[in-house]
Amino acid sequence: MPSCLLLVVGALLVAAVPVPALAQAGPPQADLTVSGGMTLVSRYRFRGIDLSDEKPTIQGTLNLTHKSGAYAGLWTSGLAGFGELGGSNLELDLYAGYKAPIGKATLDAGLVYYVYPGAEGGPFDYLEPQANVGRAVTRSQLLSAARLCLIGESKQHRL
Repeated sequence: MPSCLLLVVGALLVAAVPVPALAQAGPPQADLTVSGGMTLVSRYRFRGIDLSDEKPTIQGTLNLTHKSGAYAGLWTSGLAGFGELGGSNLELDLYAGYKAPIGKATLDAGLVYYVYPGAEGGPFDYLEPQANVGRAVTRSQLLSAARLCLIGESKQHRL
């Protein structure tokens, strides 16, 4: 029941978002793309641990993507408490990887190096592999799945 409810709520949210008209083909894609941004968050939690001591912090990212699928970048966040260990109250994540289509899915594999500059008293810096496989779902596929879920739920309740 909860998974069906989540699917239906997700489908309703997607259905409420307007879909822009498809644009005409634009200029050719550049070999390299640079993007980035900054965010103010109310608190920073990583894997269930509050690293900003329940305080707001600023996070930033800088990404470099090649049209072949290779990418690299950095992400950073302010922390609370690491300064007590001689650090700079900063987390810096350096990452690189490769993203490629495989049939109707997309494979993304890479490495992330978590760095806490200047932190002392323990092995805080570490390297972590990451990989995922994803598949885009169209609006009509999501709505059809939600409709089937609701029909299935209503039949179960009639028994």
